[in-house]
Parts: sequence; C-alpha cells; structure tokens
Amino acid sequence: MKIFEAKRTAGVITADGGAVIDCPVLGEGGDSEGVIVIAENELVYIPKRSPDLSTTLQLLSTTLSTIASGIFQANMGGDITSPTFAQELADIKKQVDELRGKLK
Repeated sequence: MKIFEAKRTAGVITADGGAVIDCPVLGEGGDSEGVIVIAENELVYIPKRSPDLSTTLQLLSTTLSTIASGIFQANMGGDITSPTFAQELADIKKQVDELRGKLK
C-alpha cells in the first residue's frame, strides 16, 4: 500500500505535480486536500475533511451570530432596528443556496 498527499481542485485530482486520471473520490465532492491510497493496483482519493460540510457549518454559525446580534440589539426580542440585518441574512441565504446547488 502507498499513500500520497493530493489535492482536488475543480474536479481534478493532482499529486506530485501531475493529474491523476480515473480516481474514485470518497467524500462529498468539492475542492479539498487529501490523500491518494494505492493498494492492490486500485487507487482512491480520500479528502482530509469535507469542505462542503465545513462551509455549511460556518454559514450556520454566521447566521446564528447575525440573528443573535440583531435580536439582542433590539432589546431582547423587540423590533430589529439594524439597517443591515435583512441584507446580511439575504447574503447568507444566497451562499447557502449556492452551496446546496453544488451538492446536487
């Protein structure tokens, strides 16, 4: 068995400066850093982490912070007075929708 550091960018897997052809990917897809494992004349790319899941969790965290700061600024549940509150949520929603489209 051999293991090589690798990257996946725009659907292309590279290792040692060259493209790796016909390599199955074990993961959700998307750009990532990982390893190529070669055993018994078979190879597979395994990402070190799932960028889609990481991005999703970051967007969720940002959304919760945005909502919390808007509500807290509005005296614990009153009217939200921040002029950018709606736009911040709309921007986050757009990012989530784009990510969801990539997962299909």
